[in-house]
Amino acid sequence: MKRFIASCIVLVALFTSMFSVSLGAREAYTVENLDITIHVQEDGRLLVREDYDLNFNYYRSSFVRTITPTCHVPIQTEEGVVYQDYYFPITDIQCDRLLSITQNQDSLSVTMGDRDQTLTGRQSFTVSYTVQTTDLHLPEGTQMLYWTFVTSMDTTVEHLHYEIHMPKAFDPQEVFTSTGKYGDVKNTLSTQVSGNVISGDLSQPLQDNELATIKVNLPNTYFTFPQPLDVSLCASVLSGVLLLAVLLVFWRFGRDREVFVDVRSEPPKDLGSAEIGYVMNRYASDTPAEIDAVMRGVERAGAKAVFTDVFLKGGEGGKELAEAVCAAAEHTSPLHYSYDLNDPIEKKIADVVRNVYGGAGVAFSDIARAKIAEAEARGYGKLPVIIAKTQYSLSDDAGLLARPAGFTVRVRDIIVKGGAEFVVAVAGSIMLMPGLGAHPAAEHIDVDEKGEIVGLS
Repeated sequence: MKRFIASCIVLVALFTSMFSVSLGAREAYTVENLDITIHVQEDGRLLVREDYDLNFNYYRSSFVRTITPTCHVPIQTEEGVVYQDYYFPITDIQCDRLLSITQNQDSLSVTMGDRDQTLTGRQSFTVSYTVQTTDLHLPEGTQMLYWTFVTSMDTTVEHLHYEIHMPKAFDPQEVFTSTGKYGDVKNTLSTQVSGNVISGDLSQPLQDNELATIKVNLPNTYFTFPQPLDVSLCASVLSGVLLLAVLLVFWRFGRDREVFVDVRSEPPKDLGSAEIGYVMNRYASDTPAEIDAVMRGVERAGAKAVFTDVFLKGGEGGKELAEAVCAAAEHTSPLHYSYDLNDPIEKKIADVVRNVYGGAGVAFSDIARAKIAEAEARGYGKLPVIIAKTQYSLSDDAGLLARPAGFTVRVRDIIVKGGAEFVVAVAGSIMLMPGLGAHPAAEHIDVDEKGEIVGLS
């Protein structure tokens, strides 16, 4: 019985080890080769180039190189080795197959790959950037070059070769490298010095989250770091000017006077002022000064404006608008279209953007162009167009409030409504409305015997 139990324990141990090995082998990718070249400048800048040869074990959308501008530098003090954090700004990032660059407080992520394609098998990537190191203010009054080649990659680095081109002579005995994790330092990175060039290779692969660093102790006159700009005087002058401007504004307008930016109201292209009107919803928070500012702008355009207050007063609040509509209906005026229905879909959309919105032009995505070509090939090219976009601006950018100028509308998709017979251009980041219910609210709205509307709530 004891032999049976022992045999079971051995089998379970073997199975567990095999299972863990198989899991470890399923890293997203491995770094088969990493070549790093650094050209060190006399002002402390590092011109870094990294060439990666990767082998993807399964499909991935991208490769992300995370660069950490904060270096955890070991400093020798009287009490022993103390680690201090130094921030080295990263600039001039360049790489092939770039998808995006994002930055947060602790790191900078460079995402590389091919748009709309997945990565698998062997892939190569190159990234270069500039690091501005600073004076570490070491206790001995000396200087140091310190850099981490590999920063906590969650995969295996099978081979690494580096070359560092120093700007002038240094002591080869003051070059030190290390590998491993914090608290478990190894020495698997070789060092060779030839003239002013330091180079080396890994003697064994780096495992998950292991680091590879180099430190070169240098004399205190080796680097000539750029001096930080003293902005205290400029800040004091600017603060004084700003304070003076605030006092002048306060003296001119007074604390209790409200300042309103006058509205900009002009007739659309090819329409006379008598052919247009403006309808504004009145809110309880609207002040007389705000309403007066709107009316002045409309009057300058030569048009008529009415306010509606149906939310507060119901039908009575819309009486002025109804009377204005009836009066306008008694006058005839020529109808002007924003575009010719026989024009191509792209031109009709561009005419709306230029003639109605006042934009500079339209940028179509590849998907939108493909769908336009398909719609025209199927006989939908003569349909009218509408543009689905933000309600906050005449542009497609919700951040450009009201009526900006010189903007470009970005059309990302095209939807053909064959039954209703129109083409929808989806612009910017607008979200389309979800599907409506089977029974619309209108089915419950009616007018009772007293002539009052019921079923609105």
